[in-house]
Amino acid sequence: MNPNLENIVKWLLWLVASAFVLVAIAVTTLRVTLPNLNHFQPEIHQWINKSAGVEVEFGELGGFWRNTHPSLYLQDVKTKVVDDSSISVGAERVEIEFDLIQSILQRQPVVADLTVHKLALDLSDIDFFATEDTDSSQTISPSNDNQPVIDQINQILLRQLDEFAVLDSQIVYRGIDQEVRRLDVERLRWRNNERFHEAEGVVSVAGTTLNSLLIKSKFVDHGSLRDISGEIFVSAENVEVTHWVKSFLAQDTGIQKGQVSFNGWLTLSRNQPTDAYLELLPSELSWKRSEEHELLLESGILQLNPKKEGWVVSAHSINLRTDDIPWPELDIGFEWLKEGWQLNVSQLDLEAILPLVRLVPDIQSTKSYLIS
Repeated sequence: MNPNLENIVKWLLWLVASAFVLVAIAVTTLRVTLPNLNHFQPEIHQWINKSAGVEVEFGELGGFWRNTHPSLYLQDVKTKVVDDSSISVGAERVEIEFDLIQSILQRQPVVADLTVHKLALDLSDIDFFATEDTDSSQTISPSNDNQPVIDQINQILLRQLDEFAVLDSQIVYRGIDQEVRRLDVERLRWRNNERFHEAEGVVSVAGTTLNSLLIKSKFVDHGSLRDISGEIFVSAENVEVTHWVKSFLAQDTGIQKGQVSFNGWLTLSRNQPTDAYLELLPSELSWKRSEEHELLLESGILQLNPKKEGWVVSAHSINLRTDDIPWPELDIGFEWLKEGWQLNVSQLDLEAILPLVRLVPDIQSTKSYLIS
């Protein structure tokens, strides 16, 4: 063998052996150290505060191994996003998983994954649905200046973490209609790649029948969560709408059950909706007066477009059935504006819709109009 080639092979073997020894030493050291991390709490506390960019308080600290990665956990985590802000963040447990190889190569801790259990976050003071060029008195309420809070949240969610998960958590927020609501998060996985972001999980809106909604989102940020463009997908099965339907219909209708299933797509441009699609899945409404009746929605497609301060809805291929009587396939045009609404329907079968008449307020005039 060529002496030079032999030296190169020996050098490479020595390098590989040294790397294995170094990794073995690191693994052994970590296995001994992880169960006793509380002894290093001041140093770890300082590193966490520096990495998060905010002051973080926590109770118990410990370490463990997961997926061949060293990990640490923090119990009873509390922090304020900004010192002078009323917005605080709490979590029952935070688990941080480190990439051992990358940490050795970069000679600093490299986070491979982060999981937050039972997060409690109140963002109701911030209107994330307002446009960036809207007057501040209209976009943020009730605080006069929450911009530092928004900047810090943007930095954490969009820049500092490559990937994280949130489990069994609650987020209080201000909706697009300015009502304060609570989002119960069963699970949520968030991924960042520079300005491109993905989120996927299962959530419920507290106080409503919107339970176990599957959410998927891909979007691009324009510098803030209040200025994003992308798509949101929502899927729901057997959403209970009985109470909601009763509020729009006549009293004592005898409604027994109302369930809706759907898939929905919403497109945003600079945080403003540009269009939406709704795929209606098998849904039903049942009621009983002198006899039982059932309205079945088998399928349909809805396209929604914003117009002024309302929506224009175009419905196609709506397949309905009242009891055993099929409706003609419907095409529907609907305008829902601030000053009122207007409905256009392609065709109706009176025999199919007569059982529905008793659900409508002012039944006598309605029935007389249909029969005439």
